Amino acid sequence: MNVGNSFYLSRKFPSPSGIYLFCSTCRQAVSKGRLPSLCLSNGLDFPEIPECLKNLTCLEERLISPRIPFMRIISLGYERQCGIRGAVVNVPISVPDTVSALPRSFNSTHVIQVHLKRKLEYSHNFMTETIRPARVLEAVRYLVNTELYRKHNIIFDNDWLNQVGDREELPFIADESDREEVEQLLRQQLYSQQIDQQEEELNPGGHETLLENNNTELERIALAPGEGRRPTNLTLDEDAEELSFPTISCGEIFKANVTYAKKARSQIRFYDRRCAVVPKVLYMYKFYEMQRIQNTISIALRKKSGAVTAANIRDESFVDRLVQHDDGYHILKGLRSAPAHWEAEKKKLLP
Repeated sequence: MNVGNSFYLSRKFPSPSGIYLFCSTCRQAVSKGRLPSLCLSNGLDFPEIPECLKNLTCLEERLISPRIPFMRIISLGYERQCGIRGAVVNVPISVPDTVSALPRSFNSTHVIQVHLKRKLEYSHNFMTETIRPARVLEAVRYLVNTELYRKHNIIFDNDWLNQVGDREELPFIADESDREEVEQLLRQQLYSQQIDQQEEELNPGGHETLLENNNTELERIALAPGEGRRPTNLTLDEDAEELSFPTISCGEIFKANVTYAKKARSQIRFYDRRCAVVPKVLYMYKFYEMQRIQNTISIALRKKSGAVTAANIRDESFVDRLVQHDDGYHILKGLRSAPAHWEAEKKKLLP
């Protein structure tokens, strides 16, 4: 199909011949002269990922995310596929407070082990990884200047950002009485470096490296940025998905003129595969599931004869009648894991 006059398509996916192959869904729309609903120009395109956001680990992304989606991801069967158990708990956090909790004395190769917890009193960690503070700080410097972070008033103290990371190491002095001790340590470090430079090479003419485990204790830190904060509804929290995955959205605001189901389908099929990761896919599934339940409840309440008020819901006899006549279960017919769905499937097999 010759669509050489389509500027967006030829710019995004240049073809010397000007001939493109479409799926059956898009082919029907193009043949009728309409724009396909899943076209990237319909607000479904992603920006290019900057270098500072590439190859960040999962925990490094969580530290720069204004929303932490707590999910319980489990392995299913011997094929090691992943599933989610329970709901997604969407907890808003303060990115400046989280990043400020990291050590201020580090260089570009410094790594620390971070234990992310729901509460500091819990012995179980939600996520544990070795992170690079320099990469986290670099990503924060970029994101605070994006449209999404400015919209939600996520800002950093410029003086704090300018002080951290400019030099190779920045000693953190908690008290004025510690200044003399810190200066003494720096003098000792400088003296040892001068002695090393004066020593002759032990292996002139050859370069060999021996890696030895000295049982050096890794610096560890425990964080619970969501402790004491109230979770928010996924469907009511504006830009929650973009704020939860900044390495995917890159701080941009998406204004797609399609349903969420089509938006999720487009993101999963995106050509650079940035959305084809387990947390993102399961997040979209739970978001879509919750959205369908809310829409079904709204329709069921409108179909009910008479207005359903808060006083009716507090009345135990009213709720019992809903349960007795299965009115409370009809809203779950569209969910495959719900009893109402399997009840309808059983009627198809056993008429």
